[in-house]
Amino acid sequence: AMGGGPAGAVGGGGGGVGGSRSNVLVTRFLANATFQAAYDAALADLQTTIVDDGTAAEVLAKWKTLLLAQATDVVDAATIEQEAAAIATTLGI
Repeated sequence: AMGGGPAGAVGGGGGGVGGSRSNVLVTRFLANATFQAAYDAALADLQTTIVDDGTAAEVLAKWKTLLLAQATDVVDAATIEQEAAAIATTLGI
């Protein structure tokens, strides 16, 4: 089973989804060439094992289906659709 971690990983830059946030610890760790190499290798592995193989798309579709079936009394269906589309775009799926 997969959680929400890969979405943040795929964006690169180490700053959250799409690298949109800055964090002093992330900046310091990524300034270290050894850590940067390990980070890049892990990121490439996640890309291959979660995004490229279709797992991310499958998990996203399941969550979207579940939310549309059971949560539209709490979250508008259009919001669920928009958020799922935004996640898919961020992941490139």
